[in-house]
Amino acid sequence: MKSPHDADRLVIPPESVALNPSRDSAWVTALLTFVENAARQGKTVTAQVSERTLSPRQAAELADVSRATILRRIEDGTISASKRGTHWRISESEMARYRHTLLIETTSVMANDWRGTPARDTAGVLDGAHPPGYLDDLRQDWPA
Repeated sequence: MKSPHDADRLVIPPESVALNPSRDSAWVTALLTFVENAARQGKTVTAQVSERTLSPRQAAELADVSRATILRRIEDGTISASKRGTHWRISESEMARYRHTLLIETTSVMANDWRGTPARDTAGVLDGAHPPGYLDDLRQDWPA
């Protein structure tokens, strides 16, 4: 649970924390040991809560897009990110917001396509995938 880069830092990931821990829980033991060691050395222990962050590669995998797309969205301000040194970091909550935005936009485009507004099949999803008239049949059944 300790960070490999800082011996004076203890990182406890949320998935390892139990809501009703016993004193024998691994994370409780690690925390108590950490605090006891700091106290023996005369150090003060400060607790800090931080949100997990993702690299552009991890964010791309999560959103099912390319890393280059994530970097473009950071540059154009669509995705909020911060730099740590030379590396971009994106909070998990920001990726959740971006994924939600993508879902809303995609749903809106698909709804317009089904309702008979000009099709925008930019992804080529329907190119040759269905027989002629397939979309017209679906549009008739789709509520206006």
